[in-house]
Amino acid sequence: MKNKNMRFYTVSEFAKVLRVHVNTVYKAINKGRIQAFRSGVGIYSSYRIPETEATRMMEYDTKVLLDRIVDEKIRKKEGAQKSALTIGETNEQSSCTSKKENRQEKVRARRI
Repeated sequence: MKNKNMRFYTVSEFAKVLRVHVNTVYKAINKGRIQAFRSGVGIYSSYRIPETEATRMMEYDTKVLLDRIVDEKIRKKEGAQKSALTIGETNEQSSCTSKKENRQEKVRARRI
């Protein structure tokens, strides 16, 4: 049977324990790296994080979590810059192509 005296943290309390920003905790919850559940109804609901999750994060090393989130941000920015460059390069190389082909190339570049 589960422990009835189990402690739960709010997102802000959990962020203070891990010494990270609140938004970082929300991102980790949304990506499934931190297990949490919602309590309350509608706009009054909030996340609750079990104390066991805090100890797991402490053992796992908070830096690993943060590095992964930061790396994903950097990859997204680099991907956006690369796609912008490839769109410009393709337009210069194929100036004789039709508008429809240019649109198709832009869509393909966005998907990359």
